[in-house]
Amino acid sequence: MAYREPSHSHPPHKAAQKNLHNRNHTHSHASNASSHTPTTDEAENLSPEELQHRRRAEIIRKRQQEKWQQERRRRLIREHKIQLLAGSVLLIFVIIFTFVLIPGIFSSSKSSKKQKEEATQTAKAGLYEDKNGTRYQESDGRFCKSDWKEIDEAKYYFGKDGYMTTGWLELDGKEYFFDENGKYDSTKHRPMVALTFDDGPGKFTDKLLDCLEENNAKATFFMLGENVERFPDVVKRMHDSGMELGNHSYDHTILTSTTKDGVLQQMQKTNDSIEDACGVPADVMRPPGGSYNETVAGLVGLPIITWSVDTRDWATRNADNTYNVTIDNVEDGSIVLMHDIHESSVEACLRLIPDLINKGFRLVTIRQMAEEKGITLENGVDYNLLGEKNQSTE
Repeated sequence: MAYREPSHSHPPHKAAQKNLHNRNHTHSHASNASSHTPTTDEAENLSPEELQHRRRAEIIRKRQQEKWQQERRRRLIREHKIQLLAGSVLLIFVIIFTFVLIPGIFSSSKSSKKQKEEATQTAKAGLYEDKNGTRYQESDGRFCKSDWKEIDEAKYYFGKDGYMTTGWLELDGKEYFFDENGKYDSTKHRPMVALTFDDGPGKFTDKLLDCLEENNAKATFFMLGENVERFPDVVKRMHDSGMELGNHSYDHTILTSTTKDGVLQQMQKTNDSIEDACGVPADVMRPPGGSYNETVAGLVGLPIITWSVDTRDWATRNADNTYNVTIDNVEDGSIVLMHDIHESSVEACLRLIPDLINKGFRLVTIRQMAEEKGITLENGVDYNLLGEKNQSTE
């Protein structure tokens, strides 16, 4: 008898096919699980594992949506904050512009207008005062500097800094006085004294020159030709320092005791020595011992300078005595006789020079004093005082 397959074998086969179909369906829609919630019918057809998988996918989907929504809300909040910040900045700018910039523009305009008005005013020639003093502005806007200016028939001098000068001013070797308002007063002259030194140069002369230079003082040196030849560098220094060079004969010969040729030789030989040392000869002379006569005066060829204050330093050799005789007797126009070959005389001058200046005297050369007093020095004429009265102190 032939074998017959049981009739109940087909249902299991159909169930297997159905399960296979369901698995394929689940697999094909796995990617959509996050967006698809199974219906009741579908849930009945799903295995517990598949159903759990679907639910987890749904939870993940919802969480993702919530996350997106949160990010969207945060983005909106940030955008809102940015808008608020931009609005605040704009508001601040409007406030600044309204209350600061606009008034500043008007203020700047007013300031510019004021500056233009001031520029117009300063362009007018005249005197202008500030905290430092008074200046004179030219019509082209420049200020007068290092120059004289005549204003309303009065003379003024404006210094290097452009300000008006008051008090005493030394200019090109001359002294000028300006009152408290800056006006030049030609009637006032600072008292002047001419210190003169005979018989040098010597080994102490450089020290004397140091003191004169330090105090911006001048003096006249009546030199012996033989000493000039011994100290030519000192003579050159005298000339370079603005001192006056004088002829005192070659070897201190008393000119009234020699011949005419002797006088001429004494003068010429000394002048040659001085010129060899510094390039120029003497421009004044003093006869040894102050001795001269009409014949000598006619031969020397230079103004004769004697003295009004004789310190007798050559005899006393005492610095204090030399100092006291000078400081007690000098006046405007005095010509003081000393000797730079004596150390005591030079020591006296180290005190005397600054003290005379502190007392208001100017220490000048013979020619300087004569020029400022309007005196023309003539050859062969004796000058012992360049003041208003005769003076003789011994």
